[in-house]
Amino acid sequence: KIGQATTDSPASKTLIKLTGHLFDSGLVNRFLDLVEEEQAHTTIPNITPGSDRSGTSTIVFEVDCDQSAVDSIVSRAEQLIDVFPFAKAELTVVPPSLRQELVGDNRVDMKDDAFLADVEDTELAVSNSSSRTVVCLGSGMVARPLVEYISRDPLNRVIVASNDLAQ
Repeated sequence: KIGQATTDSPASKTLIKLTGHLFDSGLVNRFLDLVEEEQAHTTIPNITPGSDRSGTSTIVFEVDCDQSAVDSIVSRAEQLIDVFPFAKAELTVVPPSLRQELVGDNRVDMKDDAFLADVEDTELAVSNSSSRTVVCLGSGMVARPLVEYISRDPLNRVIVASNDLAQ
């Protein structure tokens, strides 16, 4: 499902919402590759991971680029969705009127050095038996915002496992 994107200037921020089995299908990584190929800047103002294996995730991406790049990203993302039918994904370009409802005040900037330093310096205190251990397999582009999101609950203990130590 695609809404009509509107821009006020040559470079504008457009919200794109993806819903489906985004992580286990790898679709979120492919989508971010498309955004990167268009040389667009991306933030993730809202992310809701699925609650279990059968649950779907929703990610709202704020893409900062010109309208032709947005059109290309959306078109190519729809093709990806067709290639990954098991992801059961839906893509929506969010109308500006719904921006505040989806974005709120929680935005994770993928290139914000202050945010990255905060995440690296975060220590989690686990003090009772109702705590949870969450393992994040991989350290790709979505790992940092995912770890930040999961770390908001002090009962969560996060372990990141990756075969790429540089990330």
